[in-house]
Amino acid sequence: MLSLAEAAAEAVPWLRRRAETESDAVRDDAVLTTREREVLELLADGLTNKEIAARLHITTKTTMHHTGSIYRKLDVRGRAEATAYAFRHGLVSRPPDVGAVV
Repeated sequence: MLSLAEAAAEAVPWLRRRAETESDAVRDDAVLTTREREVLELLADGLTNKEIAARLHITTKTTMHHTGSIYRKLDVRGRAEATAYAFRHGLVSRPPDVGAVV
């Protein structure tokens, strides 16, 4: 098992390489359906699967299916990574700055 320092030493270069090789555009095969974009928008807003399901009038299981499909298409491994990818690539609108006056 790696120590925290060893894990960080391996993770940081890997993340940098991935950031350098990642295209600014969405992968060509990552075309999201309209419903997947709706789910991604709500996911990026921080809603749970249950909340997303209620908002879109679908089941939680269907929400989970859409979420898994989004992760696969965007080649990400979780909600945080999908949210970051979505904001970086303009798939969802950016939230207002935390300290900004609206």
